[in-house]
Amino acid sequence: MIGWTFFLKHINKLKKKEGFLKKMQSENDQVQEDKKEIVADVKNDLYVVVHGKSGLANSLYILASAIYFVEKYNAKLVLVRTPQLLWGTSLHKDRDQRIRDENDQPVPYEKTIFSKLEFVDKVPKGRVMQFYNRFGSKRIAWETQEYPILLINGYQQHSALFDIPSLPRYLNFENPVFTQRLIDGYGDEKDADFFKKCVVVCIRRGHDFRGKSKINNSSINLAKKTHFPDAHALVVSDLQTSVIPMTLNDQKELDFTYKCVTEKDLVQFALAGLCPNYILSESTFHVWMAYMAQSKFEQDAKIVFFNNTDLTSNHLFQPSWIKMDYLRK
Repeated sequence: MIGWTFFLKHINKLKKKEGFLKKMQSENDQVQEDKKEIVADVKNDLYVVVHGKSGLANSLYILASAIYFVEKYNAKLVLVRTPQLLWGTSLHKDRDQRIRDENDQPVPYEKTIFSKLEFVDKVPKGRVMQFYNRFGSKRIAWETQEYPILLINGYQQHSALFDIPSLPRYLNFENPVFTQRLIDGYGDEKDADFFKKCVVVCIRRGHDFRGKSKINNSSINLAKKTHFPDAHALVVSDLQTSVIPMTLNDQKELDFTYKCVTEKDLVQFALAGLCPNYILSESTFHVWMAYMAQSKFEQDAKIVFFNNTDLTSNHLFQPSWIKMDYLRK
C-alpha cells in the first residue's frame, strides 16, 4: 500500500513538472514572439544618421559604411546638414571648389552628389545609430546584440566595411551637366569612345598633402608606360594648373602628353562615369572616382595604384586593382 501511494505521488509530481515545463515553454515562446515584434518595430523605426567629416571622400567612407547597416537592417538613412556634408573642403582656406548656379550662388552637395538622399537639420528622435568620425576606423561587431543601437566612430576607411556595387544608386555622381561639360571641354567629337580610351592620372600635391611625396613623376611615368602606353592621359589634380610641375625628390616631369582637367571637384568626379582607367595617388578623393568607375565599367575597369601608401596601409584598394612599387629617388 505504501509503495502504491508513493507511486501515485511520483506520478503527480511528474504531471506537475510536465505542466510547469509546458507553461515555461509557452511563456518562452511568447517572449520570443514579443522579441520578434520589438525587433521588427526597431527595424521599422531605426535611423542611421550620418554627420560627415572633413572632405567629401572622408564623408563618403562614413556614408558607405552606414549604407551597409541600412541595407542589413532595413533602416532609414538620413544625413545631417553639417558643413562637412554640405561643402566638405570645397571651400578650404585659399581655394573655392564649390559648384555655382546660373546666379553665381554656391550649390551644396545636398543638391548635387547627395541629391538622392534625405537631409535633416536635427537627429531624429527614437532609436538611432550615429556615424561620427572619431578615434579609429574599427567597426564594432554588434550584429549579435538584441537591439541594433550603436554609436559608430571612425573614418571607416577600409574596403571590408562596405560593398562597392551597392553604392552608386545612392549617389548622383553622373550629373548630366557635369558630364556634358567634360565632353565639351576634354572629349573628341570625332571619337565617341574617346573617354573609354583615356587613363585618368590622379595627382595630389597641395599644401595639405606635403607630407605624402612618395609618388613622384618618375613613378607615374613608369605606370603610364607599363599599363597604358597608348592611352590618352587626362590629369586630375588639386593644383588646378595646366602643367604639372616636376617633383622635387626626383627632378622629373611627366614624360607623356596629357591634358589637365582644371574643373571643380564634382566635375572632376564625374569622370568616373566616363573613364574606366586610372593611375591613383594617395588621395581618397581619387580613390572614390576609381570605386565608382569600377562599379560602372566592372571588368573593363583598369586601376593601378602604388604599394606602401595609404591605399595599402588602410586597405582601400580592391582585389582586381594592379599594384606596383613607386620609384624612390
